[in-house]
Amino acid sequence: MFTTTRFVITAALASAGLAATAATASAQVGPGACACEVPAAPVVVEAPGLPKWGIGLRMTSLSLAPEDNPDAATEYGGGGLQVRMRVGRKWQLELAMDHVTERLENGEEGTRQLQAGTLSALYHFNPYARWDWYLLAGVGGTGNGDPEISDEEREASQLGHVHLGAGLERRWGHLGLGVEFRAVGVAPSENDAMTVPEPGRPTGMPTDANTVPTSEIEAQGVSGGQLSIAATYYF
Repeated sequence: MFTTTRFVITAALASAGLAATAATASAQVGPGACACEVPAAPVVVEAPGLPKWGIGLRMTSLSLAPEDNPDAATEYGGGGLQVRMRVGRKWQLELAMDHVTERLENGEEGTRQLQAGTLSALYHFNPYARWDWYLLAGVGGTGNGDPEISDEEREASQLGHVHLGAGLERRWGHLGLGVEFRAVGVAPSENDAMTVPEPGRPTGMPTDANTVPTSEIEAQGVSGGQLSIAATYYF
Protein backbone atom coordinates (compact mmCIF):
# COMPACT_ATOMS: atom_id res chain seq x y z
CA MET A 1 0.00 0.00 0.00
CA PHE A 2 2.75 2.43 0.90
CA THR A 3 4.64 1.50 -2.28
CA THR A 4 1.59 2.12 -4.47
CA THR A 5 0.94 5.51 -2.89
CA ARG A 6 4.57 6.59 -3.40
CA PHE A 7 4.42 5.53 -7.07
CA VAL A 8 1.24 7.56 -7.65
CA ILE A 9 2.75 10.67 -6.02
CA THR A 10 5.95 10.35 -8.07
CA ALA A 11 4.01 10.02 -11.35
CA ALA A 12 1.91 13.06 -10.51
CA LEU A 13 4.96 15.19 -9.79
CA ALA A 14 6.62 14.13 -13.06
CA SER A 15 3.50 14.99 -15.05
CA ALA A 16 3.35 18.40 -13.41
CA GLY A 17 7.02 19.05 -14.25
CA LEU A 18 6.51 18.18 -17.92
CA ALA A 19 3.47 20.42 -18.12
CA ALA A 20 5.38 23.32 -16.58
CA THR A 21 8.25 22.86 -19.03
CA ALA A 22 5.88 22.84 -22.01
CA ALA A 23 4.11 25.95 -20.75
CA THR A 24 7.41 27.78 -20.34
CA ALA A 25 8.54 26.88 -23.89
CA SER A 26 5.17 27.99 -25.29
CA ALA A 27 5.44 31.31 -23.49
CA GLN A 28 8.95 31.90 -24.89
CA VAL A 29 8.06 31.32 -28.54
CA GLY A 30 4.64 32.97 -28.29
CA PRO A 31 1.26 31.75 -29.49
CA GLY A 32 1.18 30.40 -32.98
CA ALA A 33 4.99 30.51 -33.32
CA CYS A 34 7.06 27.56 -34.49
CA ALA A 35 9.87 26.33 -32.32
CA CYS A 36 11.65 24.96 -35.39
CA GLU A 37 15.39 25.24 -35.86
CA VAL A 38 16.48 28.20 -37.99
CA PRO A 39 18.89 27.03 -40.74
CA ALA A 40 22.31 28.64 -40.66
CA ALA A 41 23.00 31.31 -43.27
CA PRO A 42 25.04 30.03 -46.23
CA VAL A 43 28.72 30.84 -46.15
CA VAL A 44 29.70 33.07 -49.08
CA VAL A 45 33.22 32.40 -50.34
CA GLU A 46 34.60 35.29 -52.36
CA ALA A 47 36.70 34.60 -55.42
CA PRO A 48 40.41 35.29 -54.92
CA GLY A 49 41.68 38.63 -56.14
CA LEU A 50 43.34 38.87 -59.54
CA PRO A 51 46.78 40.48 -59.99
CA LYS A 52 46.57 44.05 -61.23
CA TRP A 53 49.84 44.19 -63.17
CA GLY A 54 51.72 41.90 -65.52
CA ILE A 55 55.03 42.35 -67.31
CA GLY A 56 56.45 39.94 -69.87
CA LEU A 57 58.79 39.16 -72.72
CA ARG A 58 57.56 37.95 -76.11
CA MET A 59 58.86 36.36 -79.28
CA THR A 60 57.11 37.56 -82.43
CA SER A 61 56.78 36.34 -85.99
CA LEU A 62 55.20 38.79 -88.45
CA SER A 63 54.17 38.42 -92.08
CA LEU A 64 53.12 41.45 -94.18
CA ALA A 65 52.08 41.68 -97.82
CA PRO A 66 50.81 44.49 -100.07
CA GLU A 67 47.04 44.64 -100.43
CA ASP A 68 47.23 44.18 -104.20
CA ASN A 69 49.69 41.27 -104.05
CA PRO A 70 49.09 38.97 -101.03
CA ASP A 71 51.59 36.41 -102.34
CA ALA A 72 54.50 38.86 -102.07
CA ALA A 73 54.74 38.61 -98.29
CA THR A 74 57.78 39.66 -96.29
CA GLU A 75 58.56 37.65 -93.18
CA TYR A 76 59.91 39.24 -89.99
CA GLY A 77 61.07 37.80 -86.69
CA GLY A 78 62.01 39.32 -83.36
CA GLY A 79 60.50 40.09 -79.99
CA GLY A 80 59.63 42.71 -77.47
CA LEU A 81 58.12 43.70 -74.14
CA GLN A 82 54.54 43.82 -72.93
CA VAL A 83 52.94 45.44 -69.88
CA ARG A 84 49.39 44.57 -68.80
CA MET A 85 47.06 46.34 -66.37
CA ARG A 86 43.78 44.85 -65.15
CA VAL A 87 40.92 47.33 -65.24
CA GLY A 88 38.13 44.87 -64.44
CA ARG A 89 37.53 41.23 -63.63
CA LYS A 90 37.50 40.31 -67.33
CA TRP A 91 39.26 43.30 -68.87
CA GLN A 92 42.92 44.16 -69.30
CA LEU A 93 44.84 46.88 -71.10
CA GLU A 94 48.14 45.94 -72.73
CA LEU A 95 50.98 48.06 -74.09
CA ALA A 96 53.32 46.04 -76.32
CA MET A 97 56.56 47.11 -77.98
CA ASP A 98 58.01 44.90 -80.73
CA HIS A 99 61.15 45.08 -82.87
CA VAL A 100 61.41 42.67 -85.79
CA THR A 101 63.94 42.06 -88.56
CA GLU A 102 63.35 40.74 -92.06
CA ARG A 103 63.88 37.01 -92.53
CA LEU A 104 65.04 36.01 -96.02
CA GLU A 105 64.11 32.75 -97.72
CA ASN A 106 67.57 31.31 -97.03
CA GLY A 107 67.10 31.90 -93.30
CA GLU A 108 69.42 34.89 -93.05
CA GLU A 109 68.51 38.33 -91.79
CA GLY A 110 67.59 41.01 -94.30
CA THR A 111 68.13 44.76 -94.03
CA ARG A 112 64.57 45.78 -93.24
CA GLN A 113 63.62 46.35 -89.63
CA LEU A 114 60.32 47.38 -88.09
CA GLN A 115 59.39 48.60 -84.66
CA ALA A 116 55.80 48.83 -83.46
CA GLY A 117 53.90 49.97 -80.41
CA THR A 118 50.37 48.72 -79.78
CA LEU A 119 47.78 49.53 -77.12
CA SER A 120 45.25 46.69 -76.88
CA ALA A 121 42.13 45.85 -74.90
CA LEU A 122 41.87 42.19 -73.81
CA TYR A 123 38.60 40.47 -72.86
CA HIS A 124 39.07 37.29 -70.79
CA PHE A 125 36.26 34.74 -70.84
CA ASN A 126 37.35 32.90 -67.66
CA PRO A 127 40.00 34.93 -65.83
CA TYR A 128 40.17 32.56 -62.84
CA ALA A 129 40.89 29.44 -64.89
CA ARG A 130 44.36 28.04 -65.37
CA TRP A 131 43.70 27.91 -69.09
CA ASP A 132 42.56 31.45 -69.87
CA TRP A 133 41.59 32.43 -73.41
CA TYR A 134 40.76 35.92 -74.56
CA LEU A 135 39.95 38.20 -77.49
CA LEU A 136 41.80 41.42 -78.22
CA ALA A 137 41.67 44.58 -80.30
CA GLY A 138 44.43 47.14 -80.55
CA VAL A 139 45.68 50.25 -82.30
CA GLY A 140 49.18 51.64 -82.65
CA GLY A 141 51.96 52.62 -85.01
CA THR A 142 54.54 50.80 -87.11
CA GLY A 143 57.74 52.44 -88.36
CA ASN A 144 61.27 51.87 -89.54
CA GLY A 145 63.32 50.11 -86.88
CA ASP A 146 66.77 50.70 -88.35
CA PRO A 147 68.92 51.83 -85.40
CA GLU A 148 71.11 53.99 -87.67
CA ILE A 149 68.44 56.45 -88.79
CA SER A 150 67.66 59.69 -86.95
CA ASP A 151 64.74 60.21 -84.63
CA GLU A 152 63.16 62.56 -87.15
CA GLU A 153 63.33 59.90 -89.87
CA ARG A 154 61.95 57.31 -87.50
CA GLU A 155 59.04 59.53 -86.55
CA ALA A 156 58.34 60.37 -90.18
CA SER A 157 58.15 56.66 -91.04
CA GLN A 158 55.39 55.94 -88.53
CA LEU A 159 52.16 54.53 -89.97
CA GLY A 160 49.03 53.61 -88.07
CA HIS A 161 47.97 49.99 -87.65
CA VAL A 162 45.13 47.96 -86.15
CA HIS A 163 45.22 44.50 -84.54
CA LEU A 164 42.41 41.97 -84.03
CA GLY A 165 43.08 38.56 -82.52
CA ALA A 166 42.77 35.94 -79.84
CA GLY A 167 45.08 34.34 -77.29
CA LEU A 168 45.37 31.47 -74.84
CA GLU A 169 47.42 31.58 -71.64
CA ARG A 170 48.33 28.88 -69.10
CA ARG A 171 49.08 30.21 -65.61
CA TRP A 172 51.07 28.75 -62.74
CA GLY A 173 50.55 31.11 -59.80
CA HIS A 174 52.17 34.42 -60.75
CA LEU A 175 53.67 33.10 -64.02
CA GLY A 176 51.78 32.81 -67.29
CA LEU A 177 52.83 31.34 -70.63
CA GLY A 178 50.68 32.28 -73.59
CA VAL A 179 50.34 32.24 -77.36
CA GLU A 180 48.28 34.61 -79.46
CA PHE A 181 47.51 35.34 -83.09
CA ARG A 182 46.74 38.81 -84.44
CA ALA A 183 45.45 39.92 -87.81
CA VAL A 184 47.37 43.09 -88.70
CA GLY A 185 46.39 45.94 -90.98
CA VAL A 186 48.77 48.84 -91.64
CA ALA A 187 47.52 52.14 -93.07
CA PRO A 188 48.79 53.25 -96.49
CA SER A 189 51.64 55.70 -96.71
CA GLU A 190 50.87 59.26 -97.70
CA ASN A 191 54.37 59.69 -99.13
CA ASP A 192 55.15 57.29 -101.99
CA ALA A 193 58.75 58.50 -102.21
CA MET A 194 59.53 57.96 -98.54
CA THR A 195 62.46 55.55 -98.51
CA VAL A 196 64.93 54.26 -95.98
CA PRO A 197 68.51 53.58 -97.11
CA GLU A 198 70.34 50.43 -96.26
CA PRO A 199 72.61 50.58 -93.19
CA GLY A 200 75.61 52.80 -93.88
CA ARG A 201 74.07 54.63 -96.83
CA PRO A 202 73.57 58.42 -96.32
CA THR A 203 70.01 59.65 -96.09
CA GLY A 204 68.47 61.96 -98.67
CA MET A 205 69.92 60.21 -101.70
CA PRO A 206 67.73 59.49 -104.74
CA THR A 207 65.67 56.34 -104.74
CA ASP A 208 67.41 53.48 -106.53
CA ALA A 209 67.96 49.75 -106.18
CA ASN A 210 69.80 50.25 -102.92
CA THR A 211 66.83 51.78 -101.13
CA VAL A 212 63.92 49.95 -99.60
CA PRO A 213 60.40 51.42 -99.23
CA THR A 214 59.71 52.15 -95.58
CA SER A 215 58.60 48.92 -93.91
CA GLU A 216 57.66 47.69 -97.40
CA ILE A 217 54.51 49.73 -96.92
CA GLU A 218 53.36 51.09 -100.25
CA ALA A 219 50.60 53.50 -101.13
CA GLN A 220 47.86 50.89 -100.81
CA GLY A 221 48.96 49.66 -97.37
CA VAL A 222 49.81 46.17 -96.21
CA SER A 223 48.19 43.50 -94.07
CA GLY A 224 49.11 40.13 -92.62
CA GLY A 225 49.35 38.11 -89.46
CA GLN A 226 51.40 38.12 -86.28
CA LEU A 227 52.11 35.16 -83.99
CA SER A 228 53.53 35.81 -80.51
CA ILE A 229 54.62 33.59 -77.62
CA ALA A 230 54.98 35.40 -74.30
CA ALA A 231 56.01 34.68 -70.72
CA THR A 232 54.36 37.08 -68.25
CA TYR A 233 54.85 37.64 -64.51
CA TYR A 234 51.73 38.89 -62.69
CA PHE A 235 51.76 40.81 -59.43
